[in-house]
Amino acid sequence: ASRSHFLRASRPRCVSSDAVAEPALARRGGHAGTRLEEAVPAAEGRSRVDAWISARLGGGGVSRARVQASIRAGLVAVNGRPVSKVSHTVKGGDKVSCTVSELQPLRAEAEDIPLDIVYEDEHLLVVNKPAHMVVHPAPGNANGTLVNAILHHCKISTFTCLARSPIYDECPESSDDDVDVFDVDQFTIGEVSSEVREAIVRPGIVHRLDKGTSGLLVVAKDEHSHAQLAEQFKLHTISRVYISLTCGVPSPNSARIEVPISRDPNNRTRMVAAPGSGHRYAKHAASIK
Repeated sequence: ASRSHFLRASRPRCVSSDAVAEPALARRGGHAGTRLEEAVPAAEGRSRVDAWISARLGGGGVSRARVQASIRAGLVAVNGRPVSKVSHTVKGGDKVSCTVSELQPLRAEAEDIPLDIVYEDEHLLVVNKPAHMVVHPAPGNANGTLVNAILHHCKISTFTCLARSPIYDECPESSDDDVDVFDVDQFTIGEVSSEVREAIVRPGIVHRLDKGTSGLLVVAKDEHSHAQLAEQFKLHTISRVYISLTCGVPSPNSARIEVPISRDPNNRTRMVAAPGSGHRYAKHAASIK
């Protein structure tokens, strides 16, 4: 296959160093990361702590994914008490403190892994992902992923993560397997930059499948295709059909299933039905055999 440039990252937006901080806000940057100490304005209603912090730090290049990682690492406290749930609720008057650690760059190396290619042209690639293959490198899964195989197929030796993509900030449906992280990154080929903002590598990936799920994945080969595919996922003009095995005979034969789901607090690698979690997923299901 010919060499494909995938996506070239734009330079992150800079914040003026002489900008005046709000009275109740303290932000410090350095080798240890970014520090936030602020009281939630009394007039504000209730909101998720991860959403509230990311809104306050978003202008400084800190994504919601990084905020969530900090919460899970015990680096966020509300009214002096550490919180561990990204969905923890804050309200007016609460005092929030947070440290967002610096992230080290992740590199994806090309690996000669066989691919089941269903379709390919100069703009996109459709791959049948096997079960038990991780889609992209991330902490704990540095190699053996679909992205490593795609880089080899497209004759690109290395990708380094540089910045978030604004396309995906508007496209929460970009992920099939992560209900509380809505950030997907953009990448460039070349040396590691000091402006690394995300520790995850997903060149050309516009949607994902769980590690244990097999099925078709669309990979963009250029920026225009990436934007167009992301827009289609955002507008729900792409239909996705899943086939699964069930115990017993479903009744009725077809139905609309709407069950709140979230990550299992006892096993972060799986999803569970969680009434009251706030995540509602509607699916149309029908028996085929």
